[in-house]
Amino acid sequence: MVTLLLIACNQERLLKEHLSTYKRLMDSIQGEIILVDDGSSDHTKEYVTTHFETISYMKNPVELGYCQSFNKVLAYIKTPYVLCIDLNIEVRFIPLKNVLSYAQKNNIFMTNFPFSHQNKQFYGYYLVYKQFRLYFEETSLKTPCFCSEVMLFDTKRLQKLDGFSSHYHSTAFSWYDLIYRALKEGESITISTNSLCEKKTSLSTFFSYLPDQNALLKDNFLFQWRFYRSFSFIFKRCISITLLFFSFNGSKILNFIQAYFQWLFFTKRHNSQILTSVKSFFKQLLTRGTSSFSVHQPILFTNHPNWDHSILKEPFSFKLLLTHIPAPIFIDPQSLSRLSYYSLIAFHKCWILLRLKQPFHFVSSNYALEHELAHYSL
Repeated sequence: MVTLLLIACNQERLLKEHLSTYKRLMDSIQGEIILVDDGSSDHTKEYVTTHFETISYMKNPVELGYCQSFNKVLAYIKTPYVLCIDLNIEVRFIPLKNVLSYAQKNNIFMTNFPFSHQNKQFYGYYLVYKQFRLYFEETSLKTPCFCSEVMLFDTKRLQKLDGFSSHYHSTAFSWYDLIYRALKEGESITISTNSLCEKKTSLSTFFSYLPDQNALLKDNFLFQWRFYRSFSFIFKRCISITLLFFSFNGSKILNFIQAYFQWLFFTKRHNSQILTSVKSFFKQLLTRGTSSFSVHQPILFTNHPNWDHSILKEPFSFKLLLTHIPAPIFIDPQSLSRLSYYSLIAFHKCWILLRLKQPFHFVSSNYALEHELAHYSL
């Protein structure tokens, strides 16, 4: 009925403290446990395989992070529900049978379980927008919220959402992205108030991973652009961007730019709209020209006479290059000035970023030219 999915990275101590409790919880409902060892260098494998033979153990050869490890396993889970618990959580009591019954009857996508920390009860985490940024804040209110340290999901609907997005660096924003997408699809979230769980470590850890601050800032920008569309928010965002650039903080500005291009070019949501229109614009722009050459005729840009191939040869110019795209184009780098060479490198990277066909090839010998032409003739 339920699979408990645990991700561990060098957390042998926590497993020794809590895994027996998790095992008793799952045995009470005849559930199963999958433990993914995320590239641990301690004795996690020896401990788990020696003391818990019924637990399904798998190990990543290197550390992939919580989200990639989770996605790798999600497709293979066959039980109707999947339970996620942070290894920092000590489970004292969870009424799983009652929770499962309620979730089935009411078609619940996700159930949050509260936890205590330093003698204070928390019901999960919210995203709060203030000072032009999103912040995580724990709440003691008994209302369904985005995330908790213990969550139960409907497996099929979680698989339909394709698990975690690969665009974020921090575990926290990956969780928020997942649940935000579920809410936009009309999925329902509830909270079980009868459980007893305790988190003894800092609240700054989320599913056992400490966030890198630069990655967190970049993810902050990316999350806002993906999901926040109100006029008031866009107005606030314009102000925050202005203040950001006038702050002359190089690190923050770099994170902003990286997040912007990541949002623009790599999120599925905008590929079909923005990216398609950008591609179309560039193709129309770059196929214009007054060249008398056939646009399908291969050309070699060179200033040297030592090329014995019968291919059309011309001195390099950007105008002729743009006119000739998308024909097979070859460039002799020895014929270029340093400025032209580095400009072409930058142009090439932007072109590939737009996922267009490779615009040209550098060749340094007749043999290399013959080799590249052979690919075009296939």
